[in-house]
Amino acid sequence: MARERMTRALAAAPLKWLARLCLPLGFACWATSASAGLTLCNKTPYTVHTAVAFFLADPPGTTTNGHRGGLVDGWQKILPGECKLVSRQVARAGEFYYHAKTVPNGTHVWEGRGQLCVSHTPFHDTQLFLMGDRRCRPGFYPAGFHATRQVNTIEQRVNLTLSD
Repeated sequence: MARERMTRALAAAPLKWLARLCLPLGFACWATSASAGLTLCNKTPYTVHTAVAFFLADPPGTTTNGHRGGLVDGWQKILPGECKLVSRQVARAGEFYYHAKTVPNGTHVWEGRGQLCVSHTPFHDTQLFLMGDRRCRPGFYPAGFHATRQVNTIEQRVNLTLSD
C-alpha cells in the first residue's frame, strides 16, 4: 500500500521529488549539465588560445583572502566563430578568470590585472595570484587574467572580440 502511494506521488510530481533530492546536495543535479561552466566564443577572424582559472568562492560571512588557490588550465584552441566550453566548474560556486591571445603571433591579447603563471606548453596547475614577492616557477611566466562578470548562474559565456 505504501509503495503504491509512493509510486503515484513520484509519477504525479517528478520535478518536486527531483528538487527535494537536489536542493540538499547544493544543486549538484543541475551542475552536471553539459552547459555548466565557462564558454568562450571567438568572434574574431583569428584562432585564439586560452588559459582559464577558477577560484572557489568563500562561504558567506567568511574570507580566505584567496589563500586557497585556484585551478588554472591552458591552452585551449578556439577557431574563428567557434564557441567552446573551456571549464566545467559551476559558475555560481566561484569566479572565472581568462587570458587569451591570437595565434600564431599574439597580436591581440585579452588580459586583466590578476597575475597568474602560464607556460608555453599545455598545463594544469593549482595557483595563487602573484602578489608581493611571489614568482612563477621555472618554465612558467606571468600573464594577466581578466575576471568574468559575476552572475548567479551555473553557466557564463564571454565573447572575445577585437574591440575588447
